[in-house]
Amino acid sequence: MGYNYRNIILSGPPGPGKTILTNKLHEITGYEIRYIGGLFRERHAEAVKLGKTDLPFEKWWNQLSKQDQIEVNNWAKLWAEEGEKIIDTRFAKICENTGSLHVFLYAPLSIRAQRAVGDEKYPNKSAKEIEVILREREEAEAKWCEELFGFDHRNFDDYHLMLNTNHLSVSREVRTIMSLMKYAP
Repeated sequence: MGYNYRNIILSGPPGPGKTILTNKLHEITGYEIRYIGGLFRERHAEAVKLGKTDLPFEKWWNQLSKQDQIEVNNWAKLWAEEGEKIIDTRFAKICENTGSLHVFLYAPLSIRAQRAVGDEKYPNKSAKEIEVILREREEAEAKWCEELFGFDHRNFDDYHLMLNTNHLSVSREVRTIMSLMKYAP
């Protein structure tokens, strides 16, 4: 008994609504939630607390060593191998061959920036300022992925499903994903 997939791997650029969708999917499946970005943010907060950096997250993250990037991102595969996880990671392909449903969420940059206005991650930033931050982060993530793992994480061929969240409600996104999960008695 159970779902057709052992995990749901959500990927995509910053801001298309992965966190909201993750929480809704958790309510339905009961799968444990894991965020790769959360691991990086915890490390950043600790570094700030210890006085090791005063850089904002986006700049700090981009200066991490290759080893730190690989170590944190490899947690996604370890979690997926355990099963019953919803994992938010940019580099979903790392979780190949784990019985996971791979979903890529996207929306236009301007829409994602507008959604982020007022978010605690971007205090006192305008939509235009957030757009610049998101664009720089996306470019850095693409570079890191290619350099560290040898693939482009934005390649739609590596996903079972691509959802443009600009045109879908969260409930529609959930229904679409759950139709692929199909509970198997």
